[in-house]
Amino acid sequence: METGFKEHFTWGLLLGIAFAYLLYSYFSYPIQSIFAPSLLFLISSLLPDIDSPSSKPRRYFRLFVFASFVAIALLYYSTLASIHFIFPFVFPFIGFAAVEFSIPGHRGFLHSPAAAILWGLFIFLFLRSPLAGIAAAFGYSTHLLVDYAGDRINL
Repeated sequence: METGFKEHFTWGLLLGIAFAYLLYSYFSYPIQSIFAPSLLFLISSLLPDIDSPSSKPRRYFRLFVFASFVAIALLYYSTLASIHFIFPFVFPFIGFAAVEFSIPGHRGFLHSPAAAILWGLFIFLFLRSPLAGIAAAFGYSTHLLVDYAGDRINL
């Protein structure tokens, strides 16, 4: 069975809700502090397909990367213009191309348990929240499990 955005979104949402229920019921987290980790769980369950050129996560990632480089070009216009007057206008395209070419092929490293652990560790270090790191790693792992199960099911 081919797994796509719908399957990953559905399973990410269902298991994200189960994760939220677990946090609320068994670990007594307040409802207000469960939403962000659950959303991070869902986003992380979609993230590995960023390595597929035609996937929805890749399209949104491209938009985010390009918008980020445009924002940097606007914020640091004078610094970038000191290199060459045209550079602030070319910078977003250069940055976008650099990011685009650095992403490995589909079902490469980004579809490995090591990537799930590194993603969880990155989120933990960036947000300084063990719960966020766990949610990110489990959400990412959900994607890998859905791919694994989908590959084994022949419909």
